[in-house]
Order: sequence, then C-alpha cells, then structure tokens
Amino acid sequence: MLTEYCTSPTNLVAYYNFNYGTANGSNSGMNSVIDFSSNGNTLTMSGASMSGTSSNYITGINVPYQMTASFTSDYTCGSYFWAAANQTITSIGNFNTTVTSSTGCDSVLNLYLSSGLNFSSETVDTCTASYTWPVNGMTYTTPGTYQETYTNIHGCDSIRQLNLSIGQNTTTTQTVTACYDYYWPVDGNTYNTTGVYVANLNNQTGCDSSITLDLTIATIDNTITDNGDLTLTANATGAVFQWIDCSTNTEITGETNASFTATQNGSYACVITNGTCTDTSECITIDYVSTEDFETEQFAYYPNPANNQLHVIFQEGTEKTISIINAAGQNVYTLQTNKLNNTINLEGLEKGVYLLQVSSEQEITTNRFVKN
Repeated sequence: MLTEYCTSPTNLVAYYNFNYGTANGSNSGMNSVIDFSSNGNTLTMSGASMSGTSSNYITGINVPYQMTASFTSDYTCGSYFWAAANQTITSIGNFNTTVTSSTGCDSVLNLYLSSGLNFSSETVDTCTASYTWPVNGMTYTTPGTYQETYTNIHGCDSIRQLNLSIGQNTTTTQTVTACYDYYWPVDGNTYNTTGVYVANLNNQTGCDSSITLDLTIATIDNTITDNGDLTLTANATGAVFQWIDCSTNTEITGETNASFTATQNGSYACVITNGTCTDTSECITIDYVSTEDFETEQFAYYPNPANNQLHVIFQEGTEKTISIINAAGQNVYTLQTNKLNNTINLEGLEKGVYLLQVSSEQEITTNRFVKN
C-alpha cells in the first residue's frame, strides 16, 4: 500500500492508487476510481459526499515516483484546444489522455467539457402599440421574432430570442341608418331609437376593444287617404310609389304616382319607398265602381239598407243637390255637390224609410232607402 508502480507488472489486472482530487475540498462529480493498469477496469464510487473531511479524498503519504490522475473541467464555445494533450476537441463530454511525468511515471489527465454557448427564448404578448425589450433597449412596433447576441461569462457568444405579439387596444365606430329598428350583432341587442351605443369587449388578440354604434332610425309615412271619388292618395312626400292589388298582392302596371284612381272594384294598397325604408300601406276597398244602377239612372247609391253612411256616385260631375226626406215629408239633409263620389253621414237619422232625392237643372230623381 505504500508503493506505486510507474509501469505495470506482468499480469496486473487492476491498479488503483486513489491519489487524485482535492484533499478535503470539493470533488463533486469525481465518482470514478481510475484503473492505472490500462485494462480499463475503472470503478464507480457511490455513497460518498465528495466534500469536506468526511467521505472525500484526504491527504495521503508522499510516495515518490507515483502514477497520478487529474480531473479538470472547462467550457467550450465550439472548439477547444487541450494543451496537455496537444488536441483540439470539437464536442462536449469526458476526455482523457495519458502522459509521462518527469519521473518516468504515467499520469492520466481527465477533462470534462461543457458547452459555454447559451440560447434563451422568451414570448411576450402586449396590447400596447409598441414594446421595449429590456435586453437591448430596442422598441418594436410590429410583431415578429428578434434576436440579440452577447458574450457570456464563459467568453462565448450567446443568443437571446424574443417572440413578440402586438395586439393593440382598438376603438371603432359604425354608422348605421335603419328602418324602424336595428339588430346590432356586436352586443345582440335590438334598438328602435336614434342614438349612440357603445359595446366593450375583447378583440381577436385579447386586447380591449370599444365599438361605437352611431344609429339613425328612419321612418316612412305609410298612410293613404280615400278621397271618396275612386281616388286613393299616399300621404308620403319625396318617395317612390307602387300601387298593388291586395287580392293578388301583385303590382298594378304603370301605377307609380302618389295618387291612384280605381277603374274597378277591389282592394288596393301602395308600396312606398323613401330611399331608406320601404313599407306597404293598409288595403283600401273600393266597391262602388260600375254599379248596375248606372244602367237606368244617372247615379247610384249604396248600401241599402244603410247604417251610418250612404254613398252616392254620379256619372257626371255637374252641379247637383242631394236631399234626404223622411216619412213625414221633411227635408232632413241637403248637400250641394259636383263630385262624382259622395259620402253622407246618417248617424243623426232615426231608423226608418227615407227618400233620396237628386236634383239637377235637367231633372229630379227620387229613390227610397232604409236606415237601420
């Protein structure tokens, strides 16, 4: 145990001298016991702390002409020149070589190389319009991948990478004009009043988004007036008109004016468009065109019996006098008219039989009707 070999004796199987490491120091990672027989029977130690004065290498006796082993570690930036072995190493890991000392004994040199290169990557998502990277102080306004190269403590070039996403807070305005009401898909609400409405939500990048709806609710006058003379008039102004037959819901060819004159009995309405809105009026019934009474008389009247109204229609628009006479021979109603279509209010008359008298310069015609 107090003797060492400089050369291995014949038939030597294994030779361990435990004479490397730092006595009572930190030998962490040095868990191999070198076989100096060149037979490669290296041992692996376990359960030793490899630090301090316990379970570690200690100072032994000074044995001359000893064989030695040494362990060193270093970092490489890509290639490493190991002067002790006069060797250039281009990879990382454990390396060893045997050299002959001045005393003629072999010594085993062990080298552990680690990579001194560093690469680190960080990802940043921001809702601001720009981002300043603390690594280099640069301000970026567009998303992308950016890199910065620097020299680390091992003297190697290292790379810091920034993966940047920029999603800005947004503010937008929508201007809408709608008829009567408007469904806004942004917030799922239906509005029927002109006004300004705001919705706050997250946009597709996860940032705050404010959307303003500037809404104008338009309306259209869809009323029509029955003039009582076979003519219907739409009350809207500055609009486009199309009269339709309500019984078939079809357009009446050529009837695109505000007024429409019926040429036959039926139900009529007007489709009105003012550039923003389109609406259809109520249907008005005309049932006093081409009555059979015109075959024998110059006028017609209906209904008979009548309730609250009696309609009197003339073929010609000359001046006439319409009179209603009760059973006692009293004149209870008089109307001077030159209209073709006339409507008489009967609400003030009692139930009974009355005479309808029509007078003109040429003749006087009398007919009977019943008031219910």
